[in-house]
Amino acid sequence: MRDANGIRRLLIAVAVIVPLAALVARGYAGGWFIIMLGAVYLAVAIYHAVIHIGIARRVAPLDGAAILKIVAAHAVLLIAFLLQWDVGDGPSWLTISALLAGGPGASRAEWMRLSLGAGALYDIALLVPVVLLDVMIKRRHA
Repeated sequence: MRDANGIRRLLIAVAVIVPLAALVARGYAGGWFIIMLGAVYLAVAIYHAVIHIGIARRVAPLDGAAILKIVAAHAVLLIAFLLQWDVGDGPSWLTISALLAGGPGASRAEWMRLSLGAGALYDIALLVPVVLLDVMIKRRHA
């Protein structure tokens, strides 16, 4: 029983830390899409955290399959945020390339060139699997 409570507390902590880290990374990468899609990023991160905190509190007993789904959902969230495309007044970049190559707009961070419309659709499309996976997990463990 004591180990189960420790696992639950760990899952709740991770459910808060992972979306927060994704938002911080995305915020650091900056760009015009933070202004245009910032509310979407925030909503996805909050939804993810709320779903996973609720699951960690409700699922009894926590089995390996449930924990694996939770870990997979966190990985999908992080990957979706790290692959977000953005642009400033210069070259475009991905969040991960900005983090690894000298910051947003750095020439080493430059990534594929997209129109603003295509870039917005690309970013939103990356978030769809995050939301769908969270909905599926919520329905399965509600």
